[in-house]
Amino acid sequence: MQILLYIGHTKSPRQLIVDSTHHFLYSCSADKKIIVHNFLNGTIIYEYKEFEKAVTNIAMNQQQHLLIASSLDGLIKIFNIQTHELIQQLTTSTSQSIISMIYKNNLVILNKNNISFFVFILHLFILGLLWNGKWYN
Repeated sequence: MQILLYIGHTKSPRQLIVDSTHHFLYSCSADKKIIVHNFLNGTIIYEYKEFEKAVTNIAMNQQQHLLIASSLDGLIKIFNIQTHELIQQLTTSTSQSIISMIYKNNLVILNKNNISFFVFILHLFILGLLWNGKWYN
């Protein structure tokens, strides 16, 4: 049995996603980064460093090549996983911390403070059809 050490984060990872098609492991952390590793050999493929506060959650839509990330500054960032380009950034009206996120069937459910939550349809935001990339509570 081989044990690999995945380096790169300076703080504990908060969430992991495995992309078995491309052999990638995505991890987010309080160190304000998302790191993409090759999970077969542990090498770092790419680092997303576009965050000002801890990255709390990540989700992926492999069919549309999207990586969705939430952070403690209340932002949702959507990246193209092939080009690593930031496609869209969504902000809340209050900059409250997003503490959890669930992505399923093009719906993203966000929990901001254990009391309020938001549900949005991902493709509407990608197309920029709803409030110019902002939603309000």
